[in-house]
Amino acid sequence: MDRKTVDTREKKDTTSLVTEALSRFRDCDSFESENRKEGLDDLNMLAGKNHWPAKIVDERNAEGRPTLTINRLPSFVDQNVGDARLNQVAIKVSPYGGGATREVADILNGLIRNICNMSKADIAFQTAQESAASNGFGYWRITTDYVDDGVFDQEIRIERIKNPFTVYFDPSHQKHDGSDARFVFITEMISRAEYGIRYPSKTLSEFPVSNEDAILWREEQQVRVAEYWVKRPKKLRRYLLSDDRIVDGDDWDKIVDELTASQQTVHVAPGPDGQPTQVEGSAPEGSGYPEQILNPVPTIVRQRTVDFHEIEQYIIDGTQIIEGPHVWAGKYIPIIPVWGKEICIDGARHLRSLIRFAKDPQKMYNYFRTAATETVALTPKAPWVMEESQIGNHAEQWASSNRKNLPYLLYKHKPGVNPPTRQVVTQTAIGEITESNIANDEMKATTSTFDASLGAKSNETSGRAILARQREGDVANFAFIDNQHRAILYTGEVLVDLIPKIYDTERTELIINDVEEEIEVTINQTVRDEDTGQDVIINDLSLGRYKTTITKGPSFTTQRAEAMESMFDFVRTAPGTAAAVMDLIAENADWPNAAKFAARLKKFLPPGILTEEEGGAPAPTGPSPEQVTAGLKAEGIDLNNQKKRLDISEKTSEMEGRIQAVAEAAARGVIQQMVRGGQSNE
Repeated sequence: MDRKTVDTREKKDTTSLVTEALSRFRDCDSFESENRKEGLDDLNMLAGKNHWPAKIVDERNAEGRPTLTINRLPSFVDQNVGDARLNQVAIKVSPYGGGATREVADILNGLIRNICNMSKADIAFQTAQESAASNGFGYWRITTDYVDDGVFDQEIRIERIKNPFTVYFDPSHQKHDGSDARFVFITEMISRAEYGIRYPSKTLSEFPVSNEDAILWREEQQVRVAEYWVKRPKKLRRYLLSDDRIVDGDDWDKIVDELTASQQTVHVAPGPDGQPTQVEGSAPEGSGYPEQILNPVPTIVRQRTVDFHEIEQYIIDGTQIIEGPHVWAGKYIPIIPVWGKEICIDGARHLRSLIRFAKDPQKMYNYFRTAATETVALTPKAPWVMEESQIGNHAEQWASSNRKNLPYLLYKHKPGVNPPTRQVVTQTAIGEITESNIANDEMKATTSTFDASLGAKSNETSGRAILARQREGDVANFAFIDNQHRAILYTGEVLVDLIPKIYDTERTELIINDVEEEIEVTINQTVRDEDTGQDVIINDLSLGRYKTTITKGPSFTTQRAEAMESMFDFVRTAPGTAAAVMDLIAENADWPNAAKFAARLKKFLPPGILTEEEGGAPAPTGPSPEQVTAGLKAEGIDLNNQKKRLDISEKTSEMEGRIQAVAEAAARGVIQQMVRGGQSNE
């Protein structure tokens, strides 16, 4: 993070800033208390906790009765999270005016791909989406840090926020992406010993016992430490320069004199040999010699004052500022929210998870499954019915017959009396099993996740019906996935704003293009224009306006694998085309030396298939009718008959077709030999 210290004389003093932070944190805690309580209960239920009231558990344990927990809730969340991982999206940047170019847009796209790749941003995106589905809200953050200890260049990273309950968002924000939030807290509870290790120069102060903030910021052995991100309104002067750049007025005023001093005026005059020569300085008055200014300073075309927000970060412990202020380079607070489903009632904002209304059916399911198990377990085993004298001397064996698997039972035979038989006992858990099935169906209904969505068979039989039922669940719960997509889109906006301010010097950066190739490009490179003699900036990231969108679909690697499969299907359907396209199939392969494999295959392609741009030579052609006629005339044969000319043309075309067929057959033979050779080597 760029921790440039700002002039605090224009800011709040320490006391008023801490007072402001305490007041805002109380508001957040009060406003979000219900959402946090419900969200925490959701997580406990997913983890298999709180399925039974504690009092009931104690009573049943004392009586030796079971309290089974058969947790079906995670399967509903896992299904939604899995769908989100399949619905991958990517940020796309496009030029939007103000001098923006497609070339710079491609560089921004490549930088963003590399930032996401190096940050393992998919982990951050998936963690936040899973939190939204599990408890109603999740977050990730954008950070900056120095590339290494020996340089001053910074880089941008995307990091996950593992525990969403550590984040407190401005309750007055209205926009779904939270871009209008005035402040955000990221807090953690640490031990008092850890506080001393982290901040050895700070003395931990205590709150008065009666202070209402004490319970929020202090525990017996722990202390709350918070990042306090806040927007500070300020006026900003903007200049539109003659080279189409828009710059900060204050920054421009600081450097314009230095730039002006670096300007150099030259003129062209005849040299000693009479040839035009460039001479420093202005041309003599009245000479008429042409003049030129090297490195001219752009002029101010227009200027305006705009309302602006500067983003500051403080580290506080509730009684003092531990660190800060640190100024954030961008114009957005770099905390990205992902919400669950949202509803507002009487001004209160309620966020719910995917399983919020499935918790009661889950508790019912546990109860009736426990009751059924208990009923069956307590049902007496079928007793033996016999005449008393049939036991004989085998009383001990018969007494253990319901406890042991005995291979045989001996009894004393009595003429005319049937052997001992078991008395069948009717099972009595049918009602409990029926109720548990109803509770199971209610869990599916409240989560809009039906059997087909969970991969189980239902009463649908046709493929279309199964897909339609799966789609019902996907559509009903797609809000959780779509909210993640909106957050990724907002992340793109934050990055497009931040990149020119972090990558603001001439440097060589690694980017990833749209086919996932790593390329090095030099950004903000100053070069001399040979035509004008002026310094120009190549790949200037600060120039122009760019908009962001998101694209949905599989990654390039997946697309390439799918393309390979489609190509093989095509060749199997039309085997005659194999000789002409095998090099293209090899190019799309993902094995070592695939490019060399394709290059060798190209050498066996029939003439005329490769274009000249692809490195091919023009296809060989047979002699034209005129050439054949001229040859025959040279041999003393006169062909004036038009019909004979037509016959020659037809025979020439037939000859060309045969040549092409022979070439293709030869190529197919070579490829077949290569394939057979590869198989024999295996």
